[in-house]
Amino acid sequence: MAEALLANPRITQRELAEQFRCSPWWISQIMRSERFMARRAKRAAEVIDPILYATVKNQMEKVMLRALELLSEKLERPAQDISDNLVLRTL
Repeated sequence: MAEALLANPRITQRELAEQFRCSPWWISQIMRSERFMARRAKRAAEVIDPILYATVKNQMEKVMLRALELLSEKLERPAQDISDNLVLRTL
């Protein structure tokens, strides 16, 4: 199943269920298992272009750091200037 997901990342659980002749519920259970996630990650690391992976990872790290920087700036304001919604979303 890991191969099918790597070959077609947009495949739905329903389509996987049809392909493997089982229920979508069973596919969901398998996909959430630690063993499956580890197997999928290992296989993806073998298949996915390391340069592309590094580039995407680098960009995601930049976005994450910038988001944390902005969030920190907002949370440094006086308490009355920080919306409850922002506080709750940061949890």
